[in-house]
Amino acid sequence: MPTAVSTVTAYRRITLVLVATCLATRLAFFLAVQPWDSTVQDRVILRSDAIGYHVLATNLASHHEFTQMPGGAPEALRTPLYPLFIAFFYAVFGAHPWIVLLAQVVLDSLSCALLFATLARLIPRSAALLAALAYAFDPFLVFLSVTLMSEVLFVFACVLALHFLAIAVERRFEQPSLTPVALASMAFGLATLVRPIAMFLPVVLCPVLLWSLRGRPKLGLKVAAVFTMVFLATLSPWLARNFASFGAISLSTSGPYNLLVWNVGPMEMTRTGRSALDTREFLLAEADRLMLKEGLPPSEANEFQKSHYHSRLALHYIRERPLEFLDRYAFGVVASFANLGTRGYADMLGNRDVDDDRFDLRAHSGVVDLVAAALAHKSAGELCIGAASAAFLFVSYTCLLIGVWNARRSPVAAQRVFLLLCGTIAAYFILITGTAGLARFRVAATPFLCPFVGLGASVLASSIAARRSTRSSGEPVVRCVRHADGSG
Repeated sequence: MPTAVSTVTAYRRITLVLVATCLATRLAFFLAVQPWDSTVQDRVILRSDAIGYHVLATNLASHHEFTQMPGGAPEALRTPLYPLFIAFFYAVFGAHPWIVLLAQVVLDSLSCALLFATLARLIPRSAALLAALAYAFDPFLVFLSVTLMSEVLFVFACVLALHFLAIAVERRFEQPSLTPVALASMAFGLATLVRPIAMFLPVVLCPVLLWSLRGRPKLGLKVAAVFTMVFLATLSPWLARNFASFGAISLSTSGPYNLLVWNVGPMEMTRTGRSALDTREFLLAEADRLMLKEGLPPSEANEFQKSHYHSRLALHYIRERPLEFLDRYAFGVVASFANLGTRGYADMLGNRDVDDDRFDLRAHSGVVDLVAAALAHKSAGELCIGAASAAFLFVSYTCLLIGVWNARRSPVAAQRVFLLLCGTIAAYFILITGTAGLARFRVAATPFLCPFVGLGASVLASSIAARRSTRSSGEPVVRCVRHADGSG
């Protein structure tokens, strides 16, 4: 019989092994990329969204202004926490992105350990360990830890929120557990200030909380009210800043922009045959023409006024061709979760020309067409990386399906509630990915899918072990049918 001391010791050892494993995978990739090299930094680290984050952080560290240039207009596209995260390291160590990437490697390893500690509260420890190992070896999390992108910080805030939710569920949402509910809501609010995609979580989660506490409606209302109020309170300083600067009570202009460029854009690419860049320029120019038509010159409009027109134009396209949009949307969500992420790895490791954009996932509307184009345009290095990623996804998704199937039969009420919350949040992040089909967009759902992956892997491992044991003993396999009354 294990003692309490031996149990705690084993728990600590598991946690240390997980942190070491996570650090090893991410540091190996960090060292392979060599982001401290100025050529690598300029060519593959400071690209796309990373440029905007780098410029904002540099200005924050040097001039304490959240603008793209000293004395410039207030930033409207980016929310504050990730640029502040980068700016902290720039202020201490200088504007060296590789320092931030090294910090992200450590932070993501802490996320892995915290995820294990969280899941071990409400699912079997073996399943929690397997879930954390899936997190540790996830090639997309490994990749993103060495990019100047907001996903690592966002995932850490989400895992922290999940940790407090687990405590609340474990305590059955009794009065003392309102503090963990408030802390979970605050962590989700901070995650929203990293990436605004989490802004509608209260709308999705509060009905689930109310349903879970349907036998205690007063407590359910209190929990939902605390969650909503703390979430809004966490966002309120940034909302107040944007209202003072732009006259808009909104977090960011990214939502309308993404709706137009990332959601309507792929639909138009398929219809017109234009490239992603040409489609984006066409749609933005059309929004500018709409502004001029209504007497507002684009040069005189602030960013939130422009985003209003981006949203209107996007909704016009969607209403005009709803079935086409839904088709592209569904394809984008599936593509995002099937995306092998080969381009990012190949760019980082020098297996392709970073300026080669002949293959664009959004330009293909069917699986066969997509696979044919990938085989035609991707390098041998990309195809090898893709094979490894495909193997990981196949195992992960197989375990996920088994875990979801078995989760519904959990005999423990707290476990069922916890898994329902995880499933709801995962479904929210899955559905909000949109039509872009990028691998990084599915990472938001990863920590909430991990418990199901762990449960499925545990069931699969137990089944394999039982079969091996039966074969080695030479005894025939006896199948036992369990009846509704519990007899077998």
